[in-house]
Amino acid sequence: FSDLCPNHTSMRFNTIFLLLLIAFVACKHKTVQKPFGKDPALENRRWMLRELMGSPYTVPEGSKDIFLSFEGQSNTFGGNTGCNQVNGMYTVHEDMIYIRRMELTEMACKDIKPEQQFLQVLDTTNRYALEVQKTKGVNVEFLNLFRDQQRLARFEAVWLN
Repeated sequence: FSDLCPNHTSMRFNTIFLLLLIAFVACKHKTVQKPFGKDPALENRRWMLRELMGSPYTVPEGSKDIFLSFEGQSNTFGGNTGCNQVNGMYTVHEDMIYIRRMELTEMACKDIKPEQQFLQVLDTTNRYALEVQKTKGVNVEFLNLFRDQQRLARFEAVWLN
C-alpha cells in the first residue's frame, strides 16, 4: 500500500497535527469581547450614587436618590438627578464612555446644587471603570465615572429583576 501511496505517512502526520491544533485552539482560554458600543456589565442594574465630586453623597432632605440605569439594546440611559428625571444615549469603547443627555424634566427643586453637580458629571465624563469589592462576604459592584484620571462619581449597583 505504501508503494501506491508514498505520501500516506505524511498525510497521516498532517491529519494528526491538524486535529491537535484544533483541540488546542478550542481549549485555549478566550477573552469575552464586549459588543461594540455596549457593556453588558452596565445593564440590568440601578447604579445608586454614593460619591459625587470626591465627597460621600447622602440624599438631602426632600430629595430623591440620584441614580442611573443603562439599556444596552437601545444604548440609552435613564435616571434621576435627585429632583428631575434625565435620559439620553450612551456608547462605550474599552474604558471610554460618551454620555449624551437628551431630556431633563424641569421640576422645582429645593436644593439644586447636587443636581447641577450630577449633570456636570454626565456632561464631562469620558472614562469609566467597574470594580467589585467584597463587603461582609458579599460582592458589591461599583461604577466609577471619570474625566480623564479624575474620578467624578461613584455608584453602587442594585440589581433589577
